[in-house]
Amino acid sequence: MSTPELKQRPHSVTLRFLAAPTDVDVTGIVPAGTVLEWVDKAAYAAAVGWSSSYCVTAYVGNIHFEDPIHSGDLVEVTASVVYTGTSSMHIHTEVSFSDPRELRPVKSSSCLVIFVAVGENGKPTAVPAFTPGTAKEIAMRESALARIEIREQIVASMNEQ
Repeated sequence: MSTPELKQRPHSVTLRFLAAPTDVDVTGIVPAGTVLEWVDKAAYAAAVGWSSSYCVTAYVGNIHFEDPIHSGDLVEVTASVVYTGTSSMHIHTEVSFSDPRELRPVKSSSCLVIFVAVGENGKPTAVPAFTPGTAKEIAMRESALARIEIREQIVASMNEQ
């Protein structure tokens, strides 16, 4: 009897869809709130896929909006685990779009989302450790680690006031 192979956990997901007329505001552009909703959905899918657990959003930050998205654009939202703590997952997201006839992607926005895995008792639960496998993944992990230190400094500074 052979042992079953361990299935590799997915650490990245990409959602691909057309921006609908109902996604845009009166200016014909997808508003930031809608883009953030897409980011949260993709990041949640990456977090759940990695942790195999229900997850809650703990942080959304470092969002940068570059080019606007219009109705009819083909949108891709990629979310990738870049660092894991004991129960947290730092997920880098990138939103891009293109004219579906040309398929030349244009970066629209990127940000960092942190999720915490929670167990059936509603308390944080451990997640598997993520080990980066490429130079880009290592750089993304280092960026996430640097942001942890900066956030801790900001909190300490605010607590002193």
